[in-house]
Amino acid sequence: MHVGCSNNKVMYKLKGIIYFGHAHFTARIIGDSAETWFHDGITTGRVCISEEKFNTISDIYQTRGYKASVLIYSTVYKNTTVPALAS
Repeated sequence: MHVGCSNNKVMYKLKGIIYFGHAHFTARIIGDSAETWFHDGITTGRVCISEEKFNTISDIYQTRGYKASVLIYSTVYKNTTVPALAS
């Protein structure tokens, strides 16, 4: 996702999704190479379950009966014009 005008853009990459259902939250974490992991503290404890590549998931808004409630993005790069420092 890109945000900004033509000379001042910021690119964001989806890094995680928090899901809600069955009276608690779960999460899907997305790695830099599009690998995904599912975490549910009640059933998986401290362990994340490896899933398929992110681009092969048919519906990112639902998983295992849970519905997405928060999408987490990280800044990838900024394309900005930086003013020169005064000397």
